[in-house]
Amino acid sequence: MIRSCVSGSGHVAPVFEDLCREHVRAHMGATATRVGRWWGASLNRLRRSGERSTEEVDVVGTARNRVTLVGEVKWTSKPVGLLRGVARPRRR
Repeated sequence: MIRSCVSGSGHVAPVFEDLCREHVRAHMGATATRVGRWWGASLNRLRRSGERSTEEVDVVGTARNRVTLVGEVKWTSKPVGLLRGVARPRRR
């Protein structure tokens, strides 16, 4: 379990996202040969409504120029358990 030693989650969250990408690089190399993050324009309907103008995906993995892994990272200073029902990578 990782615990916060800094009171402001705004300082910890970006570092935690980096650690998660490093973990994916180290442990999912067969599924994702390149790992990074992605951001870009939101869907037209979200931009038109003013709800949001951009999107960010914290972890994106690719292999052979195809997206093979997508993940969202959330930092909390509270203990969390294991997630149930998380989609596993499909094997081809």
